[in-house]
Amino acid sequence: MKDSWKIEFKDKMDLFKEPVPEGLWTDVSNSMTKKSPKKKGGMLYFRIAGIAAAVSAAIFGATMLISDFHHKHVESPNGSITCMTGIKDITGLTAWEKTPASPVPINMPKIRIHTPVHEEAESLYPEDIITYPETSEEKKDEEKERQDIVSVPEYTECDLSLVPDYMPSNCGSGRKRKFSISASVSGNTGGTDVTSGYGSAVPANSAAITSFGNNPEAEIRLFNRTREVNTDTKYAQPVRVGISFRWYFSRIWSIESGIAWSWLHSKTTSGSTEYYSTSTQDMHYIGIPVRLNCDFWSGKNMRAYASAEAMAEKCIAGKSVSVYTYNGASGPFETTGFREKQIQWSLSAHAGFQYDFTGTVGIYAEPGISWHIDNKSGVNNIYKAHPVGLSLGAGLRFSF
Repeated sequence: MKDSWKIEFKDKMDLFKEPVPEGLWTDVSNSMTKKSPKKKGGMLYFRIAGIAAAVSAAIFGATMLISDFHHKHVESPNGSITCMTGIKDITGLTAWEKTPASPVPINMPKIRIHTPVHEEAESLYPEDIITYPETSEEKKDEEKERQDIVSVPEYTECDLSLVPDYMPSNCGSGRKRKFSISASVSGNTGGTDVTSGYGSAVPANSAAITSFGNNPEAEIRLFNRTREVNTDTKYAQPVRVGISFRWYFSRIWSIESGIAWSWLHSKTTSGSTEYYSTSTQDMHYIGIPVRLNCDFWSGKNMRAYASAEAMAEKCIAGKSVSVYTYNGASGPFETTGFREKQIQWSLSAHAGFQYDFTGTVGIYAEPGISWHIDNKSGVNNIYKAHPVGLSLGAGLRFSF
């Protein structure tokens, strides 16, 4: 019932006709064959313009009445919905304003979008706004439409499983920390050397001999004049403990430095089976490593990287204890303290794997290979006997 006035007005407008003034077509025909004065021609143009305006107004009014007075929904090619809102201007005619709504995917179900009446129109013509009480069916339809509307949050976390051809980025494992501190323990491979003849871990001119004889080592050599003599040296795995600081200057590249303490231990037995000496040697180094790291892969809570390192070490303390054995019985002993003046240089390469328990704490493991350059100090140790060795490190890393 509430739309009956529109139907009636539409029927009347369909039958609307504007009578043509008498002699119009005669004047038009004469004007085409005979040139009229300027004044009369000007009046003819005004008449034609008036007729065209009247016809245009009739067509425009009929089109507006055919359209629904309420909001229309127009679907654009890109899948968005355009709302048509009716606004009255001061002439009383209805103009239509296109208001683009939020883009809606094409494959989503069509939903009705309610566009409020323009504030200007509401303030100018409050008496023209007609409200009708909602029926129970309209309330049900409106409630169903509300349920169909899906709200999409402005920000959602990235789900890497939904991203095709995923490449490592800040998304997934969260923002990468720029700084980290790590505490590590590592060890190199040990070794054993067996040579014929006598050997000594520490040069003879640096040993302080304490025995009941003048020279226990000379006595051992004297007793072994007619015996086979060998030297057997066993090198324990070097142990290194350190703390380092890492800084990321790009998304995957970082530099690292810190301080490390290394401990070297070896045991040398030299002589025959009856007369021999056993020397135990311990050396302590303090080193400063400098690393360049590259994170070549990252996933959820995991990371893999490669490192190249150069380190300078200085022997801060060395000690050798030798015990001499005569025909199976322990004899005199000597204790020697020493240091190296030369710097011990080394180069190494590592491949690391890190697992993060949280965004701050993680554990890592680093297998690698190292090469120690001979510093020509004269002190025998594993760095000189086995300059190239494998290493394995592990530790905790705190990122912030």
